[in-house]
Amino acid sequence: VERGQLHEAFSACQDALKYVESSFKMGGRNPVATAYIYFRLSTILRHWNELEESLWHAKRALEITQKWGSGFRLVYVNLAIALQAVSQDQESMRAIQKAETMAAEESEFWLADIRSVRALLWLDQGNMSAAFRWAQESGLSAEDEIPFSQQRLYLTLAQVLLAQGQNGDRAALDKALHLLSRLQVLFSNSNAQAYLLQVLIFKALVFQAHGKTKEAQEAIRQALSTGEPGDYIRVFVRDAGKMKGLLEQAASKENSLYLQRILSAFGNNPQPEVSKAIISNALVEPLTQREVEVLSKLDTEMSIPEISNELILSVDTVRTHIKRIYRKLDVHSRYEAVTRAKDLKLLLG
Repeated sequence: VERGQLHEAFSACQDALKYVESSFKMGGRNPVATAYIYFRLSTILRHWNELEESLWHAKRALEITQKWGSGFRLVYVNLAIALQAVSQDQESMRAIQKAETMAAEESEFWLADIRSVRALLWLDQGNMSAAFRWAQESGLSAEDEIPFSQQRLYLTLAQVLLAQGQNGDRAALDKALHLLSRLQVLFSNSNAQAYLLQVLIFKALVFQAHGKTKEAQEAIRQALSTGEPGDYIRVFVRDAGKMKGLLEQAASKENSLYLQRILSAFGNNPQPEVSKAIISNALVEPLTQREVEVLSKLDTEMSIPEISNELILSVDTVRTHIKRIYRKLDVHSRYEAVTRAKDLKLLLG
């Protein structure tokens, strides 16, 4: 996940759950470590902007830990972020408070980590004063030496400085750019592509706030190149008001199916005018990786509950994916979907 290899990570999680199912599950109860797999699946799905599905997996992870009567700080952290992604602000804050209570019993290190996550939640909720207060009280500075173990905290600081800069604080923008440039070197050296992607996007937003269009577009170009192998979507659309214009500028120069998928996630991007739903054998609104996986199962005798089991999705989520597949393929039945997909070479046969 930290290398940005989300498809490989998702496959590994699927294999792990199948292994649990065949080897360890006793009396209908998953071993407590299974919660970690669901937690990780939730983070991957959120990167793909599958927000309701991400939340379902986050709740599943919590359910498993509660059945065993155990505490797992990261489960609550992830649940808080998943809840925030679907705008359940109060529930998100309750979950992060639970994580903070647990962290306080572990160490100051983990307590600081949880508080930095809370600052990100405040940013998403528009509670800028609380996020700015965290930055002041954290003791962190853009000029500090950055220990490996605290790189994520400094990435949070960079986001808060960016927010201050977007509110008119030019000095904060300069600090954000300085810190992001230093973090870019660190993440590049450690091949932490997931964090590097965030740095590039935040740099683009800093350049945008500075009015440096050329530099902003170059940062976006690098971000798209970094994010495409893992099909990252969410990180581009979180700050919709600022990012959409940058991405539309990028699309005007060099469009791609990946960029189309990102723009479609904003919900109201105009589609090209075409007489058919195909351009060069590709759909106007391409299928996501998950939709392709569901589509491949439609070309079998599997029922929806069996597909749900196989892909480790809820039945409702599978049905939602099928509806989206039908809409994108302009069909109305399972048979039509499979036939159309084979005509488009989306399925073999």
